[in-house]
Amino acid sequence: MKALKSLPIWPVRSSENKLIDATSGKLPTNKLPFFSFDEKTDFYRCDHESDFHVLTELGVTPMNELELLKIIVTHITTEFPKPSQNYVAFLRCVLYLENEDIENYLRRVPFLPNKPLTKFAKVSTSSEKLLPPELQNDPVCLRALKRMGLYFPPPIPPQPDVLLKSLQNQLIMQSDNRYHDAIFTVDGEMIYASRYVLSAASKKFEENFLYKTNTEPIKIEYQRDSFCAFLQLLYGQSFENVINVINPNTGQDFRAYVSFLVDLLKLTVSYEVDPVRIKVEVVIMKCQYISVHYLYNLYEILKCLERYDVEQRLRNFYKPHIKENEILIKEQLSEMYRNATNERERSEISEMEEIIRMKKLLSNSGSRSLFRPNLIDLFRQ
Repeated sequence: MKALKSLPIWPVRSSENKLIDATSGKLPTNKLPFFSFDEKTDFYRCDHESDFHVLTELGVTPMNELELLKIIVTHITTEFPKPSQNYVAFLRCVLYLENEDIENYLRRVPFLPNKPLTKFAKVSTSSEKLLPPELQNDPVCLRALKRMGLYFPPPIPPQPDVLLKSLQNQLIMQSDNRYHDAIFTVDGEMIYASRYVLSAASKKFEENFLYKTNTEPIKIEYQRDSFCAFLQLLYGQSFENVINVINPNTGQDFRAYVSFLVDLLKLTVSYEVDPVRIKVEVVIMKCQYISVHYLYNLYEILKCLERYDVEQRLRNFYKPHIKENEILIKEQLSEMYRNATNERERSEISEMEEIIRMKKLLSNSGSRSLFRPNLIDLFRQ
């Protein structure tokens, strides 16, 4: 083994095609492709993985990735070579390591090639747009360079987005109403909006404003939060963002959330905003708080189906749900009726039973009660 170690039989990466012994050279890491600006090096040539393992068996200690990088950076800062495509490919492999020690070292030195491959720069003085395309178009490389301090210029939003954002801000802030010509009163408060925006979003608003030339306030009978959310949707605000403001999963009361959804459904139907209406219907059908386990909430939805279930989507969704849970509904209504303390409460429960079993809403249900015998008659016996 000692003889093998001392023999000059090991090729190195050099333009001179030299052979040296196993004690005089450097063994680069096998976790990166080899790269060097110097054409005459004493790095062992390991064309195969077996070459690397033999040299380590002979006692040669391989360099780690950071040690190799420091040698390359020394060449950059002392011999001032130009970047090359081979260097870009090598650097890409380095960035893919996502090694914290390497990134901390590189952030302090000029290692980053510019786009035309004419010079190196520190990462803090460069930007995404100045990178070679191999780095600029690689999300892994960009994330690594961003961690090191690469400057990313803020994107310039398209003009339609700028306009939409400005309109939404004016609606939400309600701080500058010079350009608002639609006034609503909701719960005693004034809300200002643009007739043009509302007319563009709703044919019903367009018809209303066509014959209303004055700017007298229009009284709105819905809750303020619901109507403001409706206006935001007409102004192009994201449906998810508007809904999540009052989502019970964010800590809001689920009864208030259901009331909010009912108002939105009524508003979208009344003002004929079908794209938003369909989204509201989907949210209602997916809502875990509207089911036989939350009878009051289910009742609130079913009450408005006759006028506001335009395509009977909600009706068809809840009908099998009610029939499948007939016994549970009967038990809940029975308990509610037993706990009622006056005739008014009993009357409300009676109405709830009528609505929930859809006696008035489903044409094929006739007058026969879902519960056998009729719940109210049962308690009157």
